[in-house]
Amino acid sequence: MTSRSLVAGLGLLLALAVAHPATAQRKELKPGSPAPPISADTWWNADEAHENSIQPGYVYVVEFWATWCGPCRASIPKLHALQENFGPDGLRVLAISTEEYQVVNRFVNSLGKSQMDYSVAVDEKDKTKRAWMDAAELKGIPAAFIVDRTGIVQWIGNPHDPEFVPTVQLVLADRYDSKAFRNTQAKRQAIDEARERRDFRNVERWISEVVEVDPKVFYFLALENVKIKMIDMKDVDGAYEAAAQYAAMYEEDGLALYELARMILSDTELSNDQRRVDFAAGIAEKAAARLDAGDARAHALRAAVAFRQGEYESAVRLQRRAWRMAKPYQKEQFERDLSTYQKARDEARSGM
Repeated sequence: MTSRSLVAGLGLLLALAVAHPATAQRKELKPGSPAPPISADTWWNADEAHENSIQPGYVYVVEFWATWCGPCRASIPKLHALQENFGPDGLRVLAISTEEYQVVNRFVNSLGKSQMDYSVAVDEKDKTKRAWMDAAELKGIPAAFIVDRTGIVQWIGNPHDPEFVPTVQLVLADRYDSKAFRNTQAKRQAIDEARERRDFRNVERWISEVVEVDPKVFYFLALENVKIKMIDMKDVDGAYEAAAQYAAMYEEDGLALYELARMILSDTELSNDQRRVDFAAGIAEKAAARLDAGDARAHALRAAVAFRQGEYESAVRLQRRAWRMAKPYQKEQFERDLSTYQKARDEARSGM
């Protein structure tokens, strides 16, 4: 699995926004329920604090699997990459099997930490299976549960579902609430349909209503409203009026400001005459000031501003710094941007 597939871009977020929740009919255990206890018998690759315990402050992926299950085996690289990339952000992947100890032991040891560096457990007495799988009325594996930092189950489904990785990332960013997504489902579907009809008056009205439900969770819809004005409606002035309102609404939200500045500077759907670089530069500085100290995205934003302003040497220098500081899943995109900036610098030097 490449690092690119771990980045939950705006397109994936929007796909998630209009997706029908596959788990809405769960009974005893459903999104919004407290996470049940874990009572596994034997653990591999686990630190003691997370054995049989859902700790506050961490996000958990609890997967039920078996060594004989082909789709379960196919999900291992994805879970390994998630743990590797997002473990430092507080993610813990726990894989639970009801098979015999000897079977799981041989399998885990055959892969080693280089291929399966996340926690694996045997639930020989089926206590954990009953508390999770049976309570959620799930029969098939692999099955995954995403638990947020407060111990609430936010998502239930198959780890091969396109929603799975983006939802993990949203939960890690504290930007996912299953109840809010469920309660706005009909209106978000209506937004998508209205956009197809080019009924932009209702698109804007309904986006505003959904964002009001939870501005932090639905920040990406506010940003999409800017793009709709810019691209679908060809109303550049109106788009920047909306962008200014967006920037004021999310004045203290570093990620939301980052996404806005990044869209203006780098979104390939925009033409250069639609980019107001000075506006984006101001947003970029506000975003950089509000992102966590040491966040590579601050340097990447400043590099993008320098690139659009024709300051290619500065763009390369700043992007190199961003790449060095980047988390593993960010490096591929940052490296592509660096290559673009270097090419522009080299062409400018040669007078092309």
